[in-house]
Amino acid sequence: MNETGAVTAAKAKPAFDKNVGAAISRDVTLLARLHDREVDAELLEQLRAAAPATWFAMRLSGPAFGEACRLMTKALSLDGEESEANLDDLAADFAAIYLTHGYRVSPNESVWRDEEGLERQGPMFSVRAWYKHHNLQTPDWRIRADDHLVNELQFLALLSQRAADFDQLREAARFLREHPLVWVKDFGGRVVQRCRTPFYAAAALMTVTYLDRLAELFAALLDMDMTPATLAVAPARAGLPSEPTCADPPPQNTPAFGPSW
Repeated sequence: MNETGAVTAAKAKPAFDKNVGAAISRDVTLLARLHDREVDAELLEQLRAAAPATWFAMRLSGPAFGEACRLMTKALSLDGEESEANLDDLAADFAAIYLTHGYRVSPNESVWRDEEGLERQGPMFSVRAWYKHHNLQTPDWRIRADDHLVNELQFLALLSQRAADFDQLREAARFLREHPLVWVKDFGGRVVQRCRTPFYAAAALMTVTYLDRLAELFAALLDMDMTPATLAVAPARAGLPSEPTCADPPPQNTPAFGPSW
C-alpha cells in the first residue's frame, strides 16, 4: 500500500522476446560482412536492393547515420565501367584498412588498448576466454586475431541469436560493453579520416552508430550500465597519430561527427 492506503500494483516486467535477439543478430551479421572481406559485385547488387536507411531492424537516426547513408548511397550509385573501377578502389581501400596497415589503423582491439600498440596482447586473450566459455574458437588466430573486429561482431551476433531469456541477452550486452564499445569508435573514426572510398567511410560510421544505439537499447531493456571502459592509452601511444600529420593524406570524407573524432 502507499501512504494513502491504496494498493499500488507492482510494475510488470516485460516478457522476453526472442525476436529481439534474432533481429540484432541479423543486423550485426550485416555489419560484420561489410568489414569481413573485399566487396564484390554480388554484394553491391544485394546492397542496392534497398535504401541504406532501411537495412537495419534497429531504428537508427542522427547526423552520423544520415551521413553514413549518404556516403553509402553514393558508393552504390556507380555502374558499368565506373563500377569496375570502383571495385578496384574498394579492394585497395580494404587492403589498406584491414591487411597492410596502410592507413595506420588496426582492426584488432589489442592495438588500441596495449601501451605499446601491439597486436595479440591481453585483450585478445580476454576475448578468447569469452569464446572458450561459449565453446567457440576462431579458425586461425595467426591469420585473423581473436580480437579482430569481424570476430567480435560475429560473436556478438551469435550471442544475441542464442539468447533465450534476459540473462542470456545480458551476456551479449556485457561482451559489447567490455570489448567492442571500448575501441570500435576510435577505429571507426580513424577509418573515416583516412579511407579513400565512401563505402568504407559509410561502413565505419554505420558500425559505430549501430553499436552505440545497441548499447542504449541494452541499457534500457536490461537495466544495465553500458558505460564502456576508457582506452588505457591514447591513439598516439598505440602507434597511431592522434591527429593527421602533414605526411598523412588529407581526409577523404567529412562525416557529421564532433571534434573528438
